[in-house]
Amino acid sequence: MTSLAIRYPHVFGVRYPEWMGGMAAVLGGIGLLHPFPAFDTAAFYFVGGVVGETALGLLLVFIGVLRIIGLIINGRQKKVTPWIRVGAAFICWIIWSWLSLHFLASGAISIWLGAWPVYALSEFINMYRGAHDARVGYGRFV
Repeated sequence: MTSLAIRYPHVFGVRYPEWMGGMAAVLGGIGLLHPFPAFDTAAFYFVGGVVGETALGLLLVFIGVLRIIGLIINGRQKKVTPWIRVGAAFICWIIWSWLSLHFLASGAISIWLGAWPVYALSEFINMYRGAHDARVGYGRFV
């Protein structure tokens, strides 16, 4: 237990952008599952034409929860698998990039400009960092 307690702060400190990405997906999904219609705004017009609020909300919650579970498993193992991190970051990068492009296509500039493109960039960096860890053999937390 002591080893686990020591390892988690180290892993969380190094991978906090990945934890934040997972939490952003879960909380964003919960926000979309709320009964208030988020897709009624002009910015969501193009997104709503492709996927419904409930479907996108469930997808975000599902991916976010899987990512957090993967990070917990990754933090518990002495020899971690960075490809879990890369895969989760890739999926989130696709979602945040897709949302960014659809909001951009709507022409409605609002708070999304400071959120989803930044998340997409963060996920791209997370993919790079995970792939780098896999390539050079980092990821052993003793």
